[in-house]
Amino acid sequence: MRTSLFRKHRGLWLPVLFAVALLAVSPLHDTFEEWDGVVQAFAGMEMVSGVSYRGWVTAHWPPLYPLLIGLGSRLVSAFDAAKIVSIVAAAILVYVVYALAVELSGKPTLGLLAQAFLVVNPRFVVSAIQAENHMLESVFLVSALALFLKATKSSDAKLWLAAGATAGLASLARYTSYALMPVFVLMAFVLLDRRRALRAVALLVAAFAVVNLPWWYANARANGSPLANKLYITAGWGVLSDLSSYRWWWDTHTDYHSLLDIFRANPIAYVMNTLRTLRSSGRVLLTTGGALAPFVIPALFHTVIALPWRQWSVILGAAALYVLGVSQALVLDEYLLGITTVLCVLSVLFVADYLARLGNVYRSLAKFRFRAVALAVLLTGGLLLTSLAVRRYVEMDDYDNGQMVDYRAITAVLKAHDPDLSRKLVMSVHPARAYYLGSGYLPAPLYYEGTVDGLVSYRGIKPETDMLTLRFPSATPLEQARADYLIYDVGLRSHLPQFAFLFDPTSEQVPDNFRLVYQSNDVVVYEILRR
Repeated sequence: MRTSLFRKHRGLWLPVLFAVALLAVSPLHDTFEEWDGVVQAFAGMEMVSGVSYRGWVTAHWPPLYPLLIGLGSRLVSAFDAAKIVSIVAAAILVYVVYALAVELSGKPTLGLLAQAFLVVNPRFVVSAIQAENHMLESVFLVSALALFLKATKSSDAKLWLAAGATAGLASLARYTSYALMPVFVLMAFVLLDRRRALRAVALLVAAFAVVNLPWWYANARANGSPLANKLYITAGWGVLSDLSSYRWWWDTHTDYHSLLDIFRANPIAYVMNTLRTLRSSGRVLLTTGGALAPFVIPALFHTVIALPWRQWSVILGAAALYVLGVSQALVLDEYLLGITTVLCVLSVLFVADYLARLGNVYRSLAKFRFRAVALAVLLTGGLLLTSLAVRRYVEMDDYDNGQMVDYRAITAVLKAHDPDLSRKLVMSVHPARAYYLGSGYLPAPLYYEGTVDGLVSYRGIKPETDMLTLRFPSATPLEQARADYLIYDVGLRSHLPQFAFLFDPTSEQVPDNFRLVYQSNDVVVYEILRR
């Protein structure tokens, strides 16, 4: 009875155990250091309080993750809500990986093995406890791939609708998942006869559009187009600016208004930057495989050789277009989490096939249980790598390159100093400082040529500068955007070293209306008195 129960639900056991493990580990990550996550939390909290989705976040991310954070923040803290979304998405993705592996191999044991390797993948586990939207996108992205592959072998309309809907949800988490639909549409026509292809594409596109329609409508009303965004600013950073300089974000980007403008300005630099970023993407995919990293390249060749063309063409086509889209701008490890997950499945299929072939050639290895030992060694290695990655991450999350230094002490001091913080605006590099203070937020310019008194009111900065829309509450008029507190930490000093005199409160360069509230070796906090 127990055996039959296990077999019936075998793909569900590990996701449930993994979710429990994540809930136990997640409290170790106790600082909201995810810059992106904080600003999306601000937007989400405004959404559930009746304010429309607006401001800086609308130009860079769709609204699904902020909305989920906002809804969750009615029950728990926004930070916990953001992490819970990632944990739930990760647990579901572990099951989806089982389904994908079984779809590709026809073997439930390989589905379980793919799950086992995924839950000991360092990048995957760290992302599972982070307050970021990458895990949310990944669960829908991989689900859409699995459903599409299943749909191509079936006449069930519900599968095509499900594939389109999950692709739509992925694109509501991050714009990068728009890469799925062109591949799905193209491959439907390639793999199916014309009549079936037309029906499949109609169902795919309809489901995708229905899921996205509310956001497209809201985006068109607010920003002039259903697909309006400012991702071109991120792309232009590496093309028309040195990545070490933030002048692009705080000044020169205002001369450009689209990706085409940036390409026209310097086509050669654009192409060279894309090639560099593609190389970085390749490095990410080769190094985020955990214990399976050495097998990623062989797995790609194995995929083409061992899997049917109708499967590998969809998987590798979607992965290639997705990576190309991401590579138009800066690439970080977590940006390719969905593709890393797919590569985990492909690597497991390769390793299992290789070990089986090795056992057939060297039959004497069977008495040593060679395959079981090899897999156990790889899984143990993955577990060790993951433990180190999680430990390293939680050890640095309350410093974050100096941008969160002393935040607990500062929060305690300022709350005791000013009981009216909720009505005040705090200027800092990291928005989490304002989150913990329960105050409004003004992003500290990371490039500025004026005086420190001008800094706290954005004096001299072009009003059309995109970063100015990051303020919270988003309804704060720009002319009233003057900081009540300035947090000048070692993180901000690395960008604006000309204001290092703030670390010496007795300096004559400190304006008379700057009153010191907190000081340590790494950060000073000034209250900005109104003149």
